Amino acid sequence: MSSDYSNAQTPEERLLLSKARDRLFLCQETSAPAFTDFLDPVRADKFARLLSKESGLCAEAFGGEAESERKIIGFSEEPLSWRDYPIDAVLLAFDKRRGPAHRDILGALTGLGLDRCKIGDIVLTEGKAKAYVCRGVSGFIRLNLAKAGRAPVEVSIEPVEDPARESEFVSRREEELLLTVASLRLDCVLGAAYQLSRGKVSELVRSGRVYVNWNEVSDGSKRVGENDVITVRGEGRLRIIGIGGETKSGRIKIVAVRNY
Repeated sequence: MSSDYSNAQTPEERLLLSKARDRLFLCQETSAPAFTDFLDPVRADKFARLLSKESGLCAEAFGGEAESERKIIGFSEEPLSWRDYPIDAVLLAFDKRRGPAHRDILGALTGLGLDRCKIGDIVLTEGKAKAYVCRGVSGFIRLNLAKAGRAPVEVSIEPVEDPARESEFVSRREEELLLTVASLRLDCVLGAAYQLSRGKVSELVRSGRVYVNWNEVSDGSKRVGENDVITVRGEGRLRIIGIGGETKSGRIKIVAVRNY
């Protein structure tokens, strides 16, 4: 096993890196571009840098938009265009009065039996949503998806647009939070951000719903820091963008952005 696997800290990450390296080998063998499935932003950028350095090939990550979080890595002998990536945009139209939320749309897609790695970012605007997916599953979605949450949806497939164009869709709703916490323990930060008791946070952690930097955590006492991304499955995402001084009572000031 390559020593480069030391760059992957968890069994899940080692497996994902191994799958990405398989795509790299395919590109080397065929001299044709090869692509991974969607990866979270940390691993997509990390693996692209690692495997490009390892192989000398171009390894670039793209997810459908300039600001996409979930991305596919493309391996090639020459730099790729955004047009080269096997990504389709699945457009969902629905009654804006009954519009589904992001988690409803993701749940509807995975409810069809699709693996999460086939689904990229989901972006929304009034009465419409767009899900970036691997091209191989877009036709299946069009034929089989009828509802998201309780809302009926009309499904069509569009090509990915030039990422330099301004989009009418927004990836998520953001709210800046100014928090004070007793410590930088994960359970303290989540409790303050989501207004939850420590017991409720512990329950979320035990049920496997809490991730730090896209790695599942099993201990609410884990310390978090600046630039960490905390995901609570079904509730959104919290990014710590600043840690300040202490209040007069000794509590720690935190600036965070919560995405819904």
